Amino acid sequence: LSPAIAVVTNLDKEHMDFYGTMENLKDAFLDFLNRIPFYGVAVLCLDDHNIQSLIPKLEKRYVTYGLVSQADFTARNISADGLRTSFDVYLQSKKLGRVQSAIHGRHNILNSLAAVAVGMEMNLDFEVVAEALKGFTGVHRRFEIIHESASLIMVDDYGHHPTEIEMTLKALRDAESPDRLICVFQPHQHSRTRFLLEQFAQSFSCADEVIVPQIYFVRDSEQEKHRVNAQDLVDRLRERGVSAKHLYPFAAIVEHLESICRAGDLVVIMGAGPVWQVARQFHQAGVQC
Repeated sequence: LSPAIAVVTNLDKEHMDFYGTMENLKDAFLDFLNRIPFYGVAVLCLDDHNIQSLIPKLEKRYVTYGLVSQADFTARNISADGLRTSFDVYLQSKKLGRVQSAIHGRHNILNSLAAVAVGMEMNLDFEVVAEALKGFTGVHRRFEIIHESASLIMVDDYGHHPTEIEMTLKALRDAESPDRLICVFQPHQHSRTRFLLEQFAQSFSCADEVIVPQIYFVRDSEQEKHRVNAQDLVDRLRERGVSAKHLYPFAAIVEHLESICRAGDLVVIMGAGPVWQVARQFHQAGVQC
């Protein structure tokens, strides 16, 4: 890929079955960014330490965004009202204006700053970008509210990497302050689960209960499938004091949720595989708390 404008939001251990080492992964990102043409720009999140380490080796023009004060585009005076967020956007010391966003979470503030930076590079007025962000309510399977009532909220989310999981759960906890945060998480690929097992175990610290079905896979070898399983993740979570259990098939998970859910709970279904079916089946069964 050789884009004119490239946004890099974060750089984490991922697809390590291919890259092998973090240095190889960084080199791949660096090669990507240095293919930007002379008239283009890289838009980089300065909050990410791995991205920071690439900057001295960049050969092309770049701008930065983030919540750290050194970034070119920053957010200040952040306020939240449920799932809505608003903040002032600064380009260095100049205030551009205020953004009102219908989606919550620190990661979405950062994403909004990236969108502002791209808009400015394309010579859009800040007001045009802010108006677009105000009307943006998210995308399918990203923080998607499936059910919302006075007694229960159910969210479906595609996140399947530890960083995504941690940020999403923290955003849900901060925005809704549920009595209990119950997470159904389906790992995606045995290789990813094995390489990032400890990071996965750390990422659920905000959850009160985690339910783990079978690992979803599309490309793992037979050998890889025997190296790790869903119970391994459950065991790691329990070692960290998180209530966790392995349940399968999906019908058993839906039945379990129906038996344990009570008023004040927030249930989030996470993963890139077919685990979204749990959210739909539970919703269609008629949520009663």
